[in-house]
Amino acid sequence: MRYKSEAFGRFKEYRLEVENQTNCKIKALRSNRGGEQLSGEFIDYLKENGILSQWTPPGTPQPNGVAERRNRTFLDMVRSMMSFTKLPPSFWGYAHETAAKLLNMAPSKSVSQTPYEIWHGKPASYKYLRVWGSPEARTRVLMKSYGISGSSVAYLVLYVDDILLIGNDVKMLGDIKTWLSTQFSVKDMGEASYILGIKIYRDRSRRMLGLTQSSYIEKVLKRFMMEHSK
Repeated sequence: MRYKSEAFGRFKEYRLEVENQTNCKIKALRSNRGGEQLSGEFIDYLKENGILSQWTPPGTPQPNGVAERRNRTFLDMVRSMMSFTKLPPSFWGYAHETAAKLLNMAPSKSVSQTPYEIWHGKPASYKYLRVWGSPEARTRVLMKSYGISGSSVAYLVLYVDDILLIGNDVKMLGDIKTWLSTQFSVKDMGEASYILGIKIYRDRSRRMLGLTQSSYIEKVLKRFMMEHSK
């Protein structure tokens, strides 16, 4: 937020998003008596929606110590991440999101469960965490760069002990399968339905061959713990 006056509108947006994405209700709002949460409009909204208002006692900043230290730790993480990677300021928001996610996944001696586990009902997976700011790997394959030309084309895709053979010339594909069978034992499984978890679909009337990534997308969402997103 650029201004504290935006707090009410942002809270309403946050509430709608949280309750829609998680099916959990916000039951209470704790505040340090900041003026942005004490407006009549804000308080009336909380009452209308059955959300309890929990304020710290006046003149007692001590209860805010934990929250203030947490915020300081959070901002220190963001600054360190941005400084380490030398990324432009436009990545500041992404650093915020990453730092918040890490803090919610980090275990603590004071509580038996992480915030992530309490919220989602299962432990967080650390398997797919990567170093912040790591360069993205991109691959671009151009047929001409490999000396491929002509009207007949075939692709032989290998994965461990599986072979996927694709081409636009039926006779050539048959010749390739015949030659492969002379080199080692192979079994023709017919038309492929899946490759590396990605479903293959065909529309011969339109001469189209494509991939549908619905099952793959589900795996990616689970990988980044976003399978419950809507």
